[in-house]
Amino acid sequence: HDFSKQDVTAATLTSNGKIVTKCKDCGEIKSSTTIYYPKTFTLAKTSCEYTGSQIKPTITITDSNGKTVAATNYTVAYGTNKAVGKGTVKVTFKGDYSGTKTIEFNITPKKNTIGTPAIASDGITVKWTANTSGTGYYIYRSVNGASYTKVKTITSNATISWKDTT
Repeated sequence: HDFSKQDVTAATLTSNGKIVTKCKDCGEIKSSTTIYYPKTFTLAKTSCEYTGSQIKPTITITDSNGKTVAATNYTVAYGTNKAVGKGTVKVTFKGDYSGTKTIEFNITPKKNTIGTPAIASDGITVKWTANTSGTGYYIYRSVNGASYTKVKTITSNATISWKDTT
């Protein structure tokens, strides 16, 4: 027998594949190996803070048998992933696998640095650092550390202070 022939049925995103080794002359099957389909796609971070640069969270893919799919079986392409909102990771399978899967993750605005409020007889002024990753700000107030109430919506990210006169 000459068992140099292999028939490969690639695993897809929803079904297992297989590798069958058989005699190239008579077709007798020597072995059959299951290629388990990629089941779980896990990003290192599902929420990333805005940085101004492209964000590229690493991905781990686990098959339906619980084993990690080797990175040699797929390529990863990242979207622009520079703006606040949704970022994308596109996985394209190759070799013993076929199919394409796009995974989304969140890009959150950069956190602001808030200064100490300045108290005056006519109100309280709050200042913060400008944040170009967002489009504006919400101001909340709490009395005695109890629940918070939104008291102001600021629609420009260039604004860096607000005076509460109530």
